[in-house]
Order: sequence, then structure tokens, then C-alpha cells
Amino acid sequence: MSEAATPSSPSAPPQPAAATGRYGFWRAVVRLGFRFASRKIRLLAARDAPISGAAILSVSQPAGFFDALVLVAAFERPLRCLLDADLLPGFWRAWLGRRLGMIPYHRAPARWPAALPEVFEALRNHEAVAVFAEPAVAEARGAPSPVHRASRLALEAEARHPGALLLPVHVFLPMAGAATKETLIYVAAPVDPRAHLQSAGGDVRVALQSLEQALETAFAPNAFGMERPDIELFLKDLEEVLRSD
Repeated sequence: MSEAATPSSPSAPPQPAAATGRYGFWRAVVRLGFRFASRKIRLLAARDAPISGAAILSVSQPAGFFDALVLVAAFERPLRCLLDADLLPGFWRAWLGRRLGMIPYHRAPARWPAALPEVFEALRNHEAVAVFAEPAVAEARGAPSPVHRASRLALEAEARHPGALLLPVHVFLPMAGAATKETLIYVAAPVDPRAHLQSAGGDVRVALQSLEQALETAFAPNAFGMERPDIELFLKDLEEVLRSD
């Protein structure tokens, strides 16, 4: 198994200056914290998942500050996590979040647009922005899809800075009391917002529904949508954990 914050992903090409300096330093601090806590992170990716360029990562689960730190530690490229401002309370958490490039937003419809310029600027600079799933609303008719925000952002980004891909990201955090503290992250094959917009004849509402369905389908098959070699590796590691228990 890979060590904490040392993901077993393909080596990425050299990144722009944004990957070094302040962000790189604080990411290293986060990785060190995971290492001291004996929390391991494994990052897997589909063979056609890009490792550079503008991208919106649609994360399979609702946001948490810890979840954002896990993603920051896992990826070699800079990752801008879009987080509800309520998850960054107090001076120190907000301070660390900004040094890790996190983008706070407010759920109130009137205040949500204030976060968009920073999101679109990041995509214009060919960065990756992580958008977490919306919390499920039990038995709520007409409730938006958990991936609504990521899908909508992808279409809005396509209108401003064409070419950003939408990547489904499966995250599996270990259960409390589990024998392993390893977190598994799987980046699935990309979804192209432009293709959905074209197939909808330019109708944004139809394209939005199509994108949401594509993401939900990507999350549906199994916990990760893993390819066979990755499943075999996972099962091998699971066997090692069970033997050592």
C-alpha cells in the first residue's frame, strides 16, 4: 500500500509555478500530518483520466474540511476545493484553507455568485476545481441532484473558458473502527460538457440533465467503477489487512 499522501498515481508532468511555493509547502504539511496519523491514501485513475489541464472534479460525497484535506494531499497537481464557508469557521481553519487554495462560497442564492469569478479564473489558468456532492435530502420531491452544482459549473465554465473536463471522483473513507485507515480515491473517465451541450442542441437545461445523468451513472456501478487490474490490487491489499488483523 502507498504511504499517506504519497499516492500510487502516474507521475505528472511538470506543473506551473502554482504547484510550488505557498500551496506546495502547506500541502506538504498536510501530507506530513496524515503520515504521523498513519492515514494512508491511495489514488487510482482510469487510463484515460487526464493529469493536467482545466478540470472540474465532481466528488462522490458531501464536503467536509477533512475530505478536502484528503483530496489536496492525494493529488500531485494543485487542487482548488470549493467549500461551503460554514466548513471554514474560525481564523485558523479559514487561514489554512486559503493557503491551500480552497474557495469558500455561501449557499444563499444571492451570495453564491460571489465565488464564481475565482472558480472560473482557476479554470482559465488550467487548474482543477473540486466540487463536492450536495447532501442527500431524504424523500424530497424535486430536490436537485447531488451532482447538480458540479454539472452546472461545468456548463457555465464551457461558456466562458471552453475545454474544461468533468471528472467523476469516487472517495471511500475508512469506517470508524476499521482495521485499515487507508482512504481510496478513484478518478473515473472524463465527461465532456461540450459534447452534452452539442447533443442537446445548445439547450442548457437539457444538457444539464444529461450531464447529471452521466455523472450519476458513473458513480452507480460500484464503489469506484474500478477497472479489473485496480480491483485485483485492492483485493490483494484487503487480504493483507485481514491476515494482519
